[in-house]
Parts: sequence; C-alpha cells; structure tokens
Amino acid sequence: FDAVAIDRFDYLVKHRLTPCLALAKLNSEGLVTACEADLQSLLLMLVSRELTGYTGWIANATAFSGSRGLFSHCTIALNMVREGRVLAHFESGYPHALSGKLAQEVYTIASLSPDLEVLGVGVARVVESGLLSGAACRTQALVELGPWAEDLPRIAPANHHVFIPGDVVEELRAVAKLLGLRVIRYPSAAE
Repeated sequence: FDAVAIDRFDYLVKHRLTPCLALAKLNSEGLVTACEADLQSLLLMLVSRELTGYTGWIANATAFSGSRGLFSHCTIALNMVREGRVLAHFESGYPHALSGKLAQEVYTIASLSPDLEVLGVGVARVVESGLLSGAACRTQALVELGPWAEDLPRIAPANHHVFIPGDVVEELRAVAKLLGLRVIRYPSAAE
C-alpha cells in the first residue's frame, strides 16, 4: 500500500486499545498512515512526505484566542517529536497515545475540504508544545498564527490540519494548481 487510513474509533471500541502508537511508528518509517479514516488528510500527508521526507501530523483545530491557535492529536510520527512519552488515550483512557514536543519551530498547516475542492494553507510558528492540558489529545501545539487566528475555525475547509515541517506554502499552491483546487491562503503572522 502507498498509504493506509484506519477508523480508530471502531478499532478502540472493538479492541479496547488504540492504534496510536502503531500509526506513529509507521509514519516515522515513511508509511503514511492516517487515523479517523481521514482521506483528505491522508492525501496531504502523502504530499508532505514527498516534499519534506516527513509524513506530517494530523491535528484537530482545538481552541483559538487572539493571534494563537491550539492544535492537538494523539497520533504523531515518532520522528516529528522530541521528549516523547506514552500516556493513556485522551477520549477513551485506553492504552496508549503519544505525547511529545514538536521538533520544528515552523510548520505549514494545511486542510483539505471533504469534497477535495478547497485547500486551506498557512504558516504557524510553535510557541509551546507537548502535553499542555489534560483536556485535549495528548500531543498539543500552541502556535502563533496572526491576528486572524480566531477566524480559522470559520474559514478552514476542515477541522483537521496537517502540520508539515517548514514553510512549503508555495509548493502546496503549485500542487493545488495541478490538482485544480481552490486555495484559501491563511495570512502569516507577519502579514
């Protein structure tokens, strides 16, 4: 397979454990693996791997205030975190989820609409990451987005965003043009 998507909710209900660590390991080995059966993010993760060598991190758009946004999810590639630790899964309490600090400072965040017609893309700078709160998925990133941050949940094509290491906005715009996608450009913090 070139990529795999798994519906983790059905899996964890059936087996009473999560696939988070397996997905984290597979992604760190370059096998693009998405949770929540998110095929839009899976496509972005394939693009991330080809552009950067990293599969990217699917993250929920969790909370926004001022110029900052909080993103969280329990499945991140092992090679994208430092100080990783294994904890109980957030929603279920089942074993196990990965928490860690993001290894890079700058990420391109990208979100693809369910109909595969719109790509949202922008740059985020990590302010703080790791387990910042017990009330969200275990890997969390507080990022600087700019004065428009509170608008992101309203304008984003989907809740999930893929964090791609570095600034690859122009490369993603080129990919979007090739695929005939409409692009929503999130302004950078400097704009």
